[in-house]
This record gives sequence, structure tokens and C-alpha cells, in this order.
Amino acid sequence: MDNTKELIKYAKHQKILLVEDDKVLNDNLYNTLTNLYGIVEKAYDGEEALEIFKQNRFDLIITDIKMPKMDGITLTKEIKKIHYDKAIIIMSAHNENSFLIDLINEGVDGFLLKPLIYTNLLNTLHKISKNIFYKKEYEKIRIKKLIAIFLESKDARKPNNTETFEFTKQIKESTQNQDKHDKNSSAINYLKNLSQGNDLFLEIQYAIDDLTDLNDDFENEIETMNLGNNVEVCLINIVDILNKYYTTLSNINGFAEVAQTINNFATELKELNYQDLNDQQKESVLMLEFVKNDIKTFIDKTLVNKSVDGIDYFKDSLSNSVNDLLVQIGIREEKVGDIDFF
Repeated sequence: MDNTKELIKYAKHQKILLVEDDKVLNDNLYNTLTNLYGIVEKAYDGEEALEIFKQNRFDLIITDIKMPKMDGITLTKEIKKIHYDKAIIIMSAHNENSFLIDLINEGVDGFLLKPLIYTNLLNTLHKISKNIFYKKEYEKIRIKKLIAIFLESKDARKPNNTETFEFTKQIKESTQNQDKHDKNSSAINYLKNLSQGNDLFLEIQYAIDDLTDLNDDFENEIETMNLGNNVEVCLINIVDILNKYYTTLSNINGFAEVAQTINNFATELKELNYQDLNDQQKESVLMLEFVKNDIKTFIDKTLVNKSVDGIDYFKDSLSNSVNDLLVQIGIREEKVGDIDFF
């Protein structure tokens, strides 16, 4: 499937840094990327790239591994010191696989094997640029809500008051692209922080509001589908809802695993051609209600009720519901393995 048009939609306002010491490949990639991204800068070695990076704000970096002056591994580590969550794609040759584990530990977002295959390039760019796009959209919504709450405050116009200080502090933190990252964060620690009433409470409350709205939207689409009305339109809307779930949950510490399950599901569901399904498979599409119920239960349990009891059970239940649905409609093959007896 050609994702070029959708990629351009996500990438047209993004800024990318290309790092490749091979001039021919650098030029060819640069020409390709300029047709997709809003701004493209290029460098021919890691040292030059790091200086450019420090003077600009990029959404994505694509870098080779073996380069003069500074290699791609060192460059990646230096960038992560400055912006841990910065998206990075590594280009690697066959004989460089020994470096990949180190790069995975550094948190790179994607790998491209040389010689580059155009479809692989587009698919990798599409996935990562989509994630960047939705994270930015989420951040815009979050800042708007901060502004709205601040303006509604009766004391908002008083100088040096607590609301003004907190508002300024949170806006400043928001505009720093959340560069600080706690590698050891977990859902349990996050929920403990919430119960202590620290500054994270306000942010999580916005997420709960967004997720509650998404639950309602999902419910409405399921009800429409059950009536047999506009199923194909409902599926398109559900994919959009799933993408929004992913965007919101992926910005909450400790919820990356569930967010990724939902994102993978949305990607696979988007490929579904409803008209190609047989009657039994079309009936199985209604199993989306189980997925909806699992997502809603997980959100209510962990975020609304602030409980971690059985959190792994709800994660597994969601994964199983997703897999069962995709198997029934023929997107995934059923895996034959050990049977668990309860």
C-alpha cells in the first residue's frame, strides 16, 4: 500500500535532519525527503550533524552508523543526552548488525537496512512521522486546556499569584517537548504519584477527559455498527479513535505497552477491506465491542479509579480480544501453541 499521501499529511510541517557521509546517497535521500517533509537539513558526518542539531529543533533524525569524525552510535547517544525522546532512524549495512543492540538500548525508533528499499523507507517514515504528528496534536490540546483553565480562574489577573506561577511553569515545561524521560517509570509509580497529589494530577486529568470522550465515541460507533448502518464508515471512524487512544496513552508514563497494542491494532484494522469479507467474517467484525469494553475497563480501572489491581490481566485481555478479532476476520493467522488450563 502506498502511504505517500498520508505521510505528506503528517510530515509537511515536520523538520528532519539527514546524516550520511556518502555524498551520492545523501543527495538522493535529500531530494526524496524534501518532497515529503517541510524542512530538511543534511550533514555528512556526526560531528557536523551534532552542531546543526544543537542550533535547531528537529522532529526526526536519520543517520548512518559508520561515518568520519563521529559515528552514528555516538551521535545518537549525544542527541539522547540533549533530547531523550527525540525520534531517530538508523541506516545500517548487513555487516553492522553488531551495533544494533546498543542502539536499541539507546531508544532509537527505527532501522533501515542498506541498500535502501524505497517502500521500506516510506513505511518507516510513515509510522514514525505519524507518531510525531499525533504527539504534537496532543500537546496542542493540552496547552489549550491549560490556557482555558488559567483564564477561568478568578485570580488570573492578579500579579505573582499561585495560579499564574503554576500556569507559567506548566506552559514552559510543555514547550520543552518533554525532554526529561524517566527510563524506570511504571504504571504503579505513576499512580502513586497521582495519589500524592503532585503536579502530574492536572495532566492526567486532561488525559482522563480525552479518554472518556473517546470511550463515548467508540460506544457510538459500535451501536451504529450493530444496527447494520454504514459499517465501512464506522470502521474508518474507529481507526481514527484508536489512533487518538494511542496518542493520549503513549504520553502517559507506564502505558506504552497498551498504547502500542492499540496502535498495532489500528494499523492492521486500517488495511481491512470490509467488502472482501465473507458473511461469517462480517459478523465477526462486531467483536469490536469486546475490544471497546477492554479498553474502557482498562482506562476506568487504572486512571479513573487509580487502581493497579489486576492491571496485567486487563492488558492481556485487551491483547487477546484484539488477536481473536483479527484472526476471525482473516487479518492474522491463528497461532498454534500450548494450551493453558485454568
